[in-house]
Amino acid sequence: MTIDTVFWVFYWSVMANVVLGLPTLLLLSYKLPATLRSRYYREPYFREQEVALLTRFPLSIFNDVALASMFVWPRLGEKRGVVGVGDELSGVYQCVLRLYFWGTSSSLVLALAAGAWLWLH
Repeated sequence: MTIDTVFWVFYWSVMANVVLGLPTLLLLSYKLPATLRSRYYREPYFREQEVALLTRFPLSIFNDVALASMFVWPRLGEKRGVVGVGDELSGVYQCVLRLYFWGTSSSLVLALAAGAWLWLH
C-alpha cells in the first residue's frame, strides 16, 4: 500500500465523519423529544450548574445525543439514575442513533489506523 493511498483513506474517513456525521448529530439533537429534555434536564439527574452549561449551544447538541443514548443503551444511564421505559424514542430514531455511533466509531478507528501508519512510515 502506498503512502498516497493511506493518506486518502485517512482523509476520506475524516471527511465522511464531518460531512455525514455533523448533520446527523444536528438532526438527532433537533429530533429529540421535548418531553425527554423537560423530564431529565433537572435534578436529581443533573446538577443545576450542569443544566445551565449543557443546555446552551453547542454543548446542547452533544448532551441531547448523550441523553438519547441512555435510552438506546440503558447501561449508560445507570450512573445518573435514568431508567428508560422503552417507548421514549421511536424505532427509527434508535436505528439512526445506532448507525451514527457505528459509523463514527468505525471511521475514527480507520482514520487513527491510517494516521498511525502514515506517521510510522
